[in-house]
Amino acid sequence: MLFGAAVANANANNQHLNNPETQNVTTATPTIAQELQQALFSSLVSQAQSIAIGSILGTNGQTPLNSGTFSIAGETINFNRVGGQINITLVDPNGNQTQISVPVPQF
Repeated sequence: MLFGAAVANANANNQHLNNPETQNVTTATPTIAQELQQALFSSLVSQAQSIAIGSILGTNGQTPLNSGTFSIAGETINFNRVGGQINITLVDPNGNQTQISVPVPQF
C-alpha cells in the first residue's frame, strides 16, 4: 500500500549489501553509506509494518480496515475480517504461506 513501492526500491538497492560479489573482501567493516542505507531500509520496513498493523487492528488512531493487502520487503500480507475473526495470510517471496486467525481485539 503506502510504503510498498518505497520498500521495494530500498530492498532492490540493498541487494548489493548481501551479494558476496559486490562486497569488499578486504574489509569487514561496512561503509557509512552502507550503514545509512541499511538504517533507512530498516526504518522504511518498520514504518510499513506499523501502518499494516494499524490498518489490520485499528491501532495508533487508525480505523481498522475490513480487508487489504500489504507488500513489505518482498513479503505479502493479506487480511480480511470475518465475523469476530481476522484471517491473515503471510506469503514469502518463494510463495510459502502461513495462515493466522486472531479474534478481533476490543480496544
